[in-house]
Amino acid sequence: MTDLLRSELRKTFTVKLWWAMGLGPLAVGVLAGSFSLAVFGSGAGSGAGGGDLGGAGFSSVIGLFTALYFLLMFAAIFGALNSSGEHRHKTITTTFLTTSSRGRSLAAKLAVSALVGLLYAVVVEIVTLALIALVSDGPLPGVDGQVVGFLLVAMAVTVLWTLLGAGLGTVLASSVGSSIGIVVYYLLGELLVSALLSSAGAGEVTKLLPQQATLGALVGVVVESDGTFLPWWGGLLTLAGWAVALCTGGWALNRVRDVG
Repeated sequence: MTDLLRSELRKTFTVKLWWAMGLGPLAVGVLAGSFSLAVFGSGAGSGAGGGDLGGAGFSSVIGLFTALYFLLMFAAIFGALNSSGEHRHKTITTTFLTTSSRGRSLAAKLAVSALVGLLYAVVVEIVTLALIALVSDGPLPGVDGQVVGFLLVAMAVTVLWTLLGAGLGTVLASSVGSSIGIVVYYLLGELLVSALLSSAGAGEVTKLLPQQATLGALVGVVVESDGTFLPWWGGLLTLAGWAVALCTGGWALNRVRDVG
């Protein structure tokens, strides 16, 4: 398994894909951090639903929310491209023939995808918070248990969205199809599904959709849940369920898929 992980790490980090996909969310994080500090920098916090967060601390959460909205989509796309790229380039046959188990090969791809997703989250969080600290007066205030909890949950959510994308990529075995599917669903699809479910009287079910579960996980760490979303732990568990379902489906399909 160690050799498989080493091989997948080399495949991933010797091409431009992994860092190129991170540039967009990183730029958004910088812009969001600057804008949120300009708007909320001095007086925000208790009056804006921020609990006992200070102004810059509340600004950091707002900026990170904005950055994460784009980061999660890009992380999912990376996962899809990373898991399905060998199908596109017709190298998956060689990979499967030179390993003792297709399942181990897929597990290595998923592990490396998750690692890159975690790296995306850490970099965006550091850059966003560092920018706010740089342009604020003095040390960054308001970075307490709530914000630390938010940062940790955001890392977990990013990893799970990366695995969602990777799972979809293994299911479809198509870089183009899985990437387009992620973008369409992320920007429009879940809104339509939520509207249909609500009109059918199943509004509570919408909380279990990936983006709604993500909001529950992120919002629940900062403010007390009022029932609109799942609690933070429920959001994480639901999102993990989606990731496990897609990755398991991809694993099952690739065990019997003809790649010759």
